[in-house]
Amino acid sequence: MRLASKISSRSGSDFEFEILCGSDENKSNLATDMVWERDALGRLRRELVWTIGEDRMHSMMSRLGFSSGQSDWIKKGMTNPSIPKNLGNLKGLGSTVDQYEFIYEVTNSCEALEHTRFFQPPIELPQCWLLAGYLTGFISAKLNKSIYFFEVQCVARQDSCCRFIGKERETWGQDQRRNFRMYQEDNLRMELEETKEQLKLTKDRYQNLFEQSSVPIFIIDPETGRHLDGNLSAEELTGYSHEELLARNMFDLRPTEEHSTIAHNLKILSSDESIKNQEMVLLKKDGTHLIVSQSSKILFLGGQKVIQTIMRDITDLKESEQKERDLHKQLLRSERLSGIGRLAASVAHELKNPLGAIRNAIYYIREALRGSQIVESDPQLKNIIQLVEDEVDGSVKIIGELLDFSRVIEILPRPTQINDLLEKVSSSITIPENIEVKFDLDMTLPSANVDQDRIKQVFINVINNAVQSMEKGGTLIVKTRLEIQGTGQKGAKGELVTVSFEDTGTGIDSLHLKKIFEPLFTTKARGTGLGLAISNNIIQKHGGVIHVTSKKGRGTCFTIQLPLNPPKSKEEMES
Repeated sequence: MRLASKISSRSGSDFEFEILCGSDENKSNLATDMVWERDALGRLRRELVWTIGEDRMHSMMSRLGFSSGQSDWIKKGMTNPSIPKNLGNLKGLGSTVDQYEFIYEVTNSCEALEHTRFFQPPIELPQCWLLAGYLTGFISAKLNKSIYFFEVQCVARQDSCCRFIGKERETWGQDQRRNFRMYQEDNLRMELEETKEQLKLTKDRYQNLFEQSSVPIFIIDPETGRHLDGNLSAEELTGYSHEELLARNMFDLRPTEEHSTIAHNLKILSSDESIKNQEMVLLKKDGTHLIVSQSSKILFLGGQKVIQTIMRDITDLKESEQKERDLHKQLLRSERLSGIGRLAASVAHELKNPLGAIRNAIYYIREALRGSQIVESDPQLKNIIQLVEDEVDGSVKIIGELLDFSRVIEILPRPTQINDLLEKVSSSITIPENIEVKFDLDMTLPSANVDQDRIKQVFINVINNAVQSMEKGGTLIVKTRLEIQGTGQKGAKGELVTVSFEDTGTGIDSLHLKKIFEPLFTTKARGTGLGLAISNNIIQKHGGVIHVTSKKGRGTCFTIQLPLNPPKSKEEMES
């Protein structure tokens, strides 16, 4: 019951806790529950005097007023006593809190005027017992202390006004002691005790709801942002104990970039506006970042203005939404790639036959001119024939890439020594003399189950790209390593073969890095932009990944990670 005890200790009275349960109504219980007509009040008083006597009428009126005053403080959350205008005009003339003495004055008292209408002077006793009882009930409930109000001046006795003084029992003189019976003191004390018990139950009920709520609730100082309280769910959400939470403020649980938003929120809330469903980042004690939806509003607890903030962890929801967006993008990309693949296949088939005819024609021309005087008289003719053959070979290679991209890639894995495969690839590629290739190979690397031809195709493509980026010379470093994924041990399913190709070439512009694996994207004067897209598909088919880092003017590094055993199904590959 931390919040309740805190409010109680701050106010000095458990009654102040009832402001939590009050309403915004400012009307008196006398006004809302007893709509008095002046004539009806006068006739009621007359009938009561005739049937039960004046003393018992006074007692009944005082008890009725007492209950109304008590209700105004406890149930309606009013801070000052108030009566409807048709009963008179109530005005406080001052109080001495330390001595518990209060003075109120009522002009045009309905009780006094109606009494004189039915009963002729001389009238010896004060007649405004309804109002005296109301003030007694209200002030006693507010202070949690018995304060008795008596009318010391009354218009019914020809005084200028109706004046009420409230004091503790001991401070009243003997002349008023006989009037305590009007309040039936034993019943008053019993009712106050019952009221205390009801307040305690209400307080306990509220505190249990606060503490046991599954929704994290924070009580915050609107001036400093310091946490004044938090329930158990708030502690679980943040990872802090209750004491640790109270030692921190709103800014401590937010990343630096959101501090300006927090300050703006405090400004909005200070003007009594509310904030609903605001998405923010919450920093847990262990450093974890959560995405939360929070709603905040101003409350008054024990007379203090505070912020109540309710939070909801939406991290999983946001991640699901992101996955859904990623899947949608992947679907769109797959549809786009499928369309490109169909177009590539169509173009490749359309060009394949003409290129075959051109190649055969060039072969026939070369054979026909072999040993001919025409070739000897025009040496340039031989160069032209060679140029045509080279262009045809280049076109055939492009057609091969188009067909490769359009086909569904199937892999035939078998045990392969990656180090041996790299050495074979490097020996099959013509490396310019101004480029040095260095190998840093893990000689303990176990065999990996891969499609040797497909992985060779990837290595050749990556090495060719590196060589082309170093026209002025440079160094290509090829490394292999065995890495353990997660907490797996050597020889376990979590092992990955990592192959990296790091060059000192021109590098790749940061704007192009995100696009280099997209089909048909190329920065080369000649090229299809399919090489890396095909390589990426091959690596993914093996259950691996390929990623790139690069700095313009400093070089590029392609890293390929392959599991020792490729996934056997689509579900296994996705996991």
